[in-house]
Amino acid sequence: MPRAIEQIRRMRGGAQSQLMRCEDEGYYVVKFQNNPQGARILVNELLGTRLAARLGLPTPAAAVVEVQASLIEHTEDLVMQLGRHSVRCRAGQQFGSRYPGSPAQTVAYDFLPDEQLREVVNLADFCGVLVFDKWTCNTNGRQAIFFRVRGEPRYQAQMIDHGFCFNAGEWNFPDAPLRGLYARHRVYESVRGMESFEPWLARLEGNMTESMLEQAASEIPPEWYDFHLDALEQLLEQLLRRRKRVRELILSACNSSAQPFPNWTLTMPEQHTTLRYRVLRYTPNLVRDEWVNIGVLLEEVPAPPGPGNPARPRRALRVIEEPSEIARVRRLHPGADEELLRALPAEFDARLGAPDDEVAVYLEKLGQTLSNVLQFSPQRALLAGDFDAEMDRLFRDHVAPPAWARGGIVENTRAWIRARLNDVFRRHRILRHLERSVRVEEFTHPGDPLRLDYACRYNGTRGYLHAVALGRDPAQAKVLAYTAERIRLRTAHAEFTAMTEVAPSPDNPRHQFVARLFEDQGIAIVPLSRIEKFAEELRPRLH
Repeated sequence: MPRAIEQIRRMRGGAQSQLMRCEDEGYYVVKFQNNPQGARILVNELLGTRLAARLGLPTPAAAVVEVQASLIEHTEDLVMQLGRHSVRCRAGQQFGSRYPGSPAQTVAYDFLPDEQLREVVNLADFCGVLVFDKWTCNTNGRQAIFFRVRGEPRYQAQMIDHGFCFNAGEWNFPDAPLRGLYARHRVYESVRGMESFEPWLARLEGNMTESMLEQAASEIPPEWYDFHLDALEQLLEQLLRRRKRVRELILSACNSSAQPFPNWTLTMPEQHTTLRYRVLRYTPNLVRDEWVNIGVLLEEVPAPPGPGNPARPRRALRVIEEPSEIARVRRLHPGADEELLRALPAEFDARLGAPDDEVAVYLEKLGQTLSNVLQFSPQRALLAGDFDAEMDRLFRDHVAPPAWARGGIVENTRAWIRARLNDVFRRHRILRHLERSVRVEEFTHPGDPLRLDYACRYNGTRGYLHAVALGRDPAQAKVLAYTAERIRLRTAHAEFTAMTEVAPSPDNPRHQFVARLFEDQGIAIVPLSRIEKFAEELRPRLH
């Protein structure tokens, strides 16, 4: 818990917060328990910031800040103005939101001109924070600050001020179409439909569990909610129930007279295709009747012959391959046949590429004969508008290890990069033109488990895109460099692009090692801050 050691200045706003320097040399915007808006505002701030961060949103680091009575007593400005009189700020545990850097070196703005606003690095996060604000019923307009990281020409946004989530101190949810929207609707110009909100909706609906909410709430000092634990538990229960309502609330905002999403047209309902899926289970011990989900088979239901209907419905089977996925099976079943598990993807890929009649016979045979170790679950149907997005969701929900167990920081960073790429590529209508999870063993050596994230063809060139956690593990970069070299020995025209979380910093030796390695191998680097422009330039080459 950081301890405040100096008051810097009073900040604007109804909570009368203070900018303070703390022992950890960080600067925090501190809200006090006896602020005019009530102590529950502190609960909302800490809980809201934690939950927004779990959704992958850019929020300041939050902390419980200790402010001692002696500091308050000898600092004239540490008072609350209540009408015509004032009272001293209350000593003890307060809420602190960390300022982005040192106020003497980093300037944070709450307004940018239109030209600079459009160039904000993470403008798409305004879609994500709307998901959050609709879920938590933020009854205040969305607040954000903009600042530049040293050496970067463009601003990035950080989402602040969650005090009026859960309707401030009321802790109820009076939903309304325009609540939670950012005042300047230009930030929503990239919205084309509900898919623009999907990465955050998927995390909310699939990953925001009861235990996650309880963990976030456990950090809140009880005096902030006056020791009324029942009220806090009721708030968490309502949040759990509201997760599935957010899509409806976003549509309500879209249909409002304000029209916040100018490029989203609702002239007709979204086209849905009937899909059917089965989960592939690994059952090594028949006596115990225990299994682990290791894959998903997804198929389009064949449509009657006619114009516009595909001659061959799509069919795909995704099976575990990542080390964290294999390791999870081994933890649950130490005697699991790892060699068999690693061979399954290649086997299924080959089988599903056969003519339709052969595939149908093969799948029927699987359902009848995989009764010893591999089994299919009963078939289920669903309606969906995007086959690839639905496969991602099904695999995440039924098969993938929990987020906290997916191979540590490196694999989580790569997953986060891929999620952002999928969102951008989907919005630019190029995702369907990309191959995904592309095997490289034909170019390197049989059994190579690496799969490149995306591949495409344009003008006789084979292009490969792969997410790399630039700041985490240089070994990733070495693997990609080796793979690029091997592929170029077999392919006359091949281009490689590494998609990274940030641009290489000239002051970071690890970044510079990777940058030089990629330069030597002719691998371009595109950070997420430039992915929108990259997708925009790639699109005409794929058509």
